[in-house]
Amino acid sequence: VTEINKNKGYYGTNIKQNFGSGLAFSWTFTEGGTLTISGSGEMPDISEEYDEDTGESIFEWPWDEWKNGVRAVVIENGITGIGAHAFYQHANLERASIPDTVTSIGSYAFAETKLRGDLTISDHVTSLGTGAFNQCSQLTSVTMGTGLTAIPDEAFFWCEGLEDLTIGENVTTIGEDAFYQCHCLTHVDIPDHVTTIKRYAFEYSNGLRSVSIGAGVSSIAANSFLGCEALESFTVDEKNSTYAAVDGVLYNKDLTSLITCPCGMSGNYTIPAGVTDIQNGAFANCSKLTSITISAGVSSVDPSAFNGCESVAAYQVEEGNPTYSAVDGILFSKDQKTLIRCPVGKTGDFTVPTGVTTIEDNAFSGCKGLTSVTILDSVTAIGEHAFEWCSSLTTAEIGAGVTEIPSYCFSSCSNLKSVTFGPSVTHICSYAFSWTGLTDIYYGGTAAQWGEIGIDQWNYDLPNVEIHTSDNVEIPSASGTCGDDLTWSLSRSGVLTIRGTGDMYDVAVITDEDIYVESPWDTYKVRSVVIESGVTGQQHIEKMLNKSLRNLGMDYIDL
Repeated sequence: VTEINKNKGYYGTNIKQNFGSGLAFSWTFTEGGTLTISGSGEMPDISEEYDEDTGESIFEWPWDEWKNGVRAVVIENGITGIGAHAFYQHANLERASIPDTVTSIGSYAFAETKLRGDLTISDHVTSLGTGAFNQCSQLTSVTMGTGLTAIPDEAFFWCEGLEDLTIGENVTTIGEDAFYQCHCLTHVDIPDHVTTIKRYAFEYSNGLRSVSIGAGVSSIAANSFLGCEALESFTVDEKNSTYAAVDGVLYNKDLTSLITCPCGMSGNYTIPAGVTDIQNGAFANCSKLTSITISAGVSSVDPSAFNGCESVAAYQVEEGNPTYSAVDGILFSKDQKTLIRCPVGKTGDFTVPTGVTTIEDNAFSGCKGLTSVTILDSVTAIGEHAFEWCSSLTTAEIGAGVTEIPSYCFSSCSNLKSVTFGPSVTHICSYAFSWTGLTDIYYGGTAAQWGEIGIDQWNYDLPNVEIHTSDNVEIPSASGTCGDDLTWSLSRSGVLTIRGTGDMYDVAVITDEDIYVESPWDTYKVRSVVIESGVTGQQHIEKMLNKSLRNLGMDYIDL
């Protein structure tokens, strides 16, 4: 090597090294940025390591020092497989030459590169790994050969420049997120030989306007076309025995089940006569619809059917429907004991009507204009995600009939400040209070009763919330033992108190250069520390805690 100029990406004369098991492969990097791989057989995978300190994934390529200068890759004859992560995040890679000897391309092999223009996958390639071309944003055309039988999950995830897609004639399955956010796709033709389209396959491909479903498709997962905001119509081959389309809407063959309304549909929509079932995500993200009328024959509505219908001001139900009713634009069961869906356009303060016993999953999800909610004592069950993404919600009062606050109930309610509930609540499920602005919980029971509540993990906000109990006893956000006769507790304001007698357990590895701390309170926000008299080994504790607190931006600790 006679010259290495990393700033300009110019790397002197040829560099050549062997790699892989038994050094069976060699790589050569040449002036101008061409990386050539030679050998026979399958290239080894580039293994992923995890840095526990930073939480980042680490990869080491044999040519790691020159990775960012690679502009072209040449795979020579004899190579049969391209390993996982082989060229992952090679940020300046624009071209790749792959011979007919290659039959497999590993997971994320070319992900997050600048491969550009037309990509043709040869007939010889029979296996494509997950995310093989993930985030190759400058690809404009993909043509698949006859060797592939499946398009794997995330294969062309976020290839936002992709305009033209030709699915190979032997492909039967399109994987999850395979074409997620491929914004430049305007039409997709699903051939007759494809049988399965998995969930989120074309999610948020916002330029997609039309989809043609071939005769052989027998399984389309819910939300396969979620968030395709420009999508105006589905068409289905008349020979298809599973699906049909009417006025651009996708149904089952006998038109009794409404599967997907295209997100680009606008105005008022009435469920056609004959439909009995509205499936999961059927109207998800149909943000241009302003009202939806449930026809008399509908007997089943999935709780997630109307998620993201941001412009819907009211739901209506035709007279004679024996299962559903609507009051003030809100969808209820016929007896009005179950609140199924509140229109996302609802604003201000809301009190759940008297007599309601159940709030369904997602019932208020995304109601960004709601500012407060009062749940009366008649309610005994609240569904998952019930108030998720209610970003203007500031207060919530939960009545005495509720025993469980379900998963994601108030998740992402970013302005939620206070919640009130009583000792009837015995279980707070995972993520019930996560990513909120919660500062206070007004609890109608005693501190001892609060201690008996089962609180699942991932309630990120609770450790720093002030809990107001009926007996005014302070409740620590966390506590435990840290010695044979020592305990620790963390107050809601972030004060860590260590009390008892004797030495603390060793919670740090101390060297001349650093201290590596694995303390019981590592995952909490500690703002100050109080070590009570009786605790011994203070010099060791002070050194350990000073290091720990400096990592949190604090200067020192006084004992």
